[in-house]
Amino acid sequence: ANLKRLMTQAEELGIELPPPGEPLPAEQLRILTDPESGLPPVLEMLEWTQPNLQLWMYELSISAFERGGIQFPPIEAPSEVQQVTLEFDGEQLGDWRVQEAFVLAIDKESVTTQAFSAEWVAFTAIIGGEAVDAYTIPYDPEQALAMLDEAAYDRDRVVIALFPEEDNQVALAATLIAEQLSLFDIPIETMPVPWIDLKSVREELDSGGEQVMTVYDSRPFECATEATGEFAALWQSHRTQLGCPLVATPKVIQDAEQPFENGRMLWRADNRHIYVIYEEGPRAGTYDMFLDEWLEGDPEYSCDAAPPLDVLLQPKRGFGLVWCTLGGPDALIGWALREEEGFDAGTGDPLVQDFGSGVVFRDSVGMDSGMAYVLSSRTNRFELVSY
Repeated sequence: ANLKRLMTQAEELGIELPPPGEPLPAEQLRILTDPESGLPPVLEMLEWTQPNLQLWMYELSISAFERGGIQFPPIEAPSEVQQVTLEFDGEQLGDWRVQEAFVLAIDKESVTTQAFSAEWVAFTAIIGGEAVDAYTIPYDPEQALAMLDEAAYDRDRVVIALFPEEDNQVALAATLIAEQLSLFDIPIETMPVPWIDLKSVREELDSGGEQVMTVYDSRPFECATEATGEFAALWQSHRTQLGCPLVATPKVIQDAEQPFENGRMLWRADNRHIYVIYEEGPRAGTYDMFLDEWLEGDPEYSCDAAPPLDVLLQPKRGFGLVWCTLGGPDALIGWALREEEGFDAGTGDPLVQDFGSGVVFRDSVGMDSGMAYVLSSRTNRFELVSY
């Protein structure tokens, strides 16, 4: 109903929208979220509905593959829209005039452009207990100073800028905000803490009389589904990287694994995703994800290549197609060290759990080692950590 009303109003204003079911370009998203466009704001509606739609599509794709062998394209994480939220605690920072003055003193466009990779970043400030679109408060240093003076703000009091240490983009945003506020002779100390401790540290600082400004991505705070099972604790410590769970518990899958000179490739049968994990070399700590497009009947080798040493191998089939796509002999993952091996329940017990912004993948050695890969689609980086 909201979308129908939106399209009707857009047509009346001469704004051309794509038909239902087609992607909404970022520029049109900006128009639709601009209060001066005359249209109802839809950003909040999109943020609420997208995780539900994504979960439904994910479950449908798994069912379609398992029951009929139908392959869906990869379900992409909702990373086109990112969020940053600013909250204030403390005797002085509890004054709505001081809160608004701080937002007036921040060049929001500059901060989000430098800190975030997404084309659209929602910037929310909690002012007077209400969530306010920070972009509606212009960058106005003179007005900021006037409001601070009106509120008799004590510039000798140190403000602690608190933020989750796991999120590099939010960390950079918090640092940039602190730098801009310091130009107003406001002493700022940045304090990165683990995401799981953010709330308790904030409450402890506030109760101790500190002035606290918390910068965070608001999405991981509330999830429709909580992670349970083997990866529950790991999710709590990596919420920023992973986002909300798409399913509550991990599941055992059939997989294939192959080691390479600079990392490894993992394939999962449930959605035919291939992960290229770079453990060494110039891309160490990052990964790529591909849909397995190799089909039975295709050539085993997808490109002509001759290993430089007898101990090195050219990968075959799905791994080989991805390897050739990445440059074959020049691929940064290097040559294969052994033939690929397959594992499933009872033989390696590969375990996966999907999240809105990534996946946790325990390979065939993970049950004995107690280690799993945390793959974050927000940053295309991974960690191999205990769970």
